[in-house]
Amino acid sequence: MVLPSNVVHRFLLFLCVIVGSWLTSHDPWVAILWFVLYGLLLHRDGGDLGAKSLLILTLAPRLILLFTDPTVLSDDVYRYAWDGYLVSQGINPYLVTPSQWVALGSTIPLNPTWLNSQDYFSVYPPLTQAIFGGLWRLSPTVDGFVTSLRLAVVGMELLCLFVVAWLQYQGASRHSRNALLILAHPLILVAGPWGLHTEIWLLPWLLVIVFFPQKMLSIATLAASLLKLYPILWVFSPRMRIRNKLLVVVAFVLVLFAFVEPTGLPNVL
Repeated sequence: MVLPSNVVHRFLLFLCVIVGSWLTSHDPWVAILWFVLYGLLLHRDGGDLGAKSLLILTLAPRLILLFTDPTVLSDDVYRYAWDGYLVSQGINPYLVTPSQWVALGSTIPLNPTWLNSQDYFSVYPPLTQAIFGGLWRLSPTVDGFVTSLRLAVVGMELLCLFVVAWLQYQGASRHSRNALLILAHPLILVAGPWGLHTEIWLLPWLLVIVFFPQKMLSIATLAASLLKLYPILWVFSPRMRIRNKLLVVVAFVLVLFAFVEPTGLPNVL
């Protein structure tokens, strides 16, 4: 019996993403190759997948990646922990570098050699810093912080699924399906559930920006811009009214000046 080509393609898609996710804890660079193959197959066959298949492709690898080591690909989580520690102590992370802190003889709750860019000030916007500080307060150790960070990523992804469900509820099934395609993309899986990078926190807001009506555009743009700076460029979109563009820019600048001392602004900008 010859299986239909769509069944074979679907099997290969699931095989690639599951094997790739499993290999992250065993051979990360081979895992990347599997993710690349998965991405190529998704690009070719993703348009033929139903909503249920896409939902499984979105959820299954995440359940595996929950138990992987994010430092295999990047040591950014240590910098997040460092910033969280400073914020929890009431210290401005835009005004002191890790190397300056160590040179002063101050104690540090993690190994300084783990930190990347030790001579650079923090570059993460105020809302991201507030999240770092809150996570460090919840679990004031490196391992505890990484666990809390993972839970924060899970929370953001659940928010993404809520956006998908809301789109489906509103009858925008095509939009909800496209949103699932984005969530199933290998770059999202690598950066978010595996690497725990803060870019994953943008996803729910970017889905709102792309798929929701104009009235939600301003709030989502402001929220995304306070997590990572570059979504502020969305104010140049013709979809946003001029009045709303001005409101977003003014609110963005006010928040920056409220939480970032003027001497630290060049570091975050």
